[in-house]
Amino acid sequence: AIYNVALFGLISDQASIELWRHESLPLPLEYLEEKNENLLEKLRVALDAAESVGRLIGSGFVDTEITDKKGNRKNISLPGPLRILASNILKPDEPEKADKEAVRAFVDSLSPSRSYWAQLGISFNEFLIRLPDDKSGDEYGKTVLPWWAAQIRQAACNAFEETTSGFDRSRVLKAVTLAENEFHIQLNRILENIEKGGDKS
Repeated sequence: AIYNVALFGLISDQASIELWRHESLPLPLEYLEEKNENLLEKLRVALDAAESVGRLIGSGFVDTEITDKKGNRKNISLPGPLRILASNILKPDEPEKADKEAVRAFVDSLSPSRSYWAQLGISFNEFLIRLPDDKSGDEYGKTVLPWWAAQIRQAACNAFEETTSGFDRSRVLKAVTLAENEFHIQLNRILENIEKGGDKS
């Protein structure tokens, strides 16, 4: 059985409502059964992947894992691709010295995340319905997780292309190229396991 679930949210300032949203999602009842921890875990993996890619095309930094010279693995924060783009446009000779607030404002003005999340909406509804049926033994998602990763990749690439296509590349070619390279490196890192049907985002 699949039910439509209505979700409401609002942002208020004391008694004044500044923003409200309404979403409706299909909800197969398997998600509510206590024995389906594996199903919920795969849903979490799928959502984590989408959130990580959403941050990748935001104005902040991206957490990534590296291996140092001694073979130890550690997490570091790197500027996101669009921060690289903005820094190299605003201060091409010394991008590392670009004003941080100006960089953030520049990326926010492009609003790449809006397009990304809008594209994922319909695909997510389909994913919610398909995941409970994609079961092999106790494991879920062997087929539909790679499909979901492909939807994330397509939405992210479309959003990134829309964001950078408005620039005169003859003037900012270096900035766009650096940002594109970093975007694809980080996107591959985030999605590589889930695209193979793995359990890490």
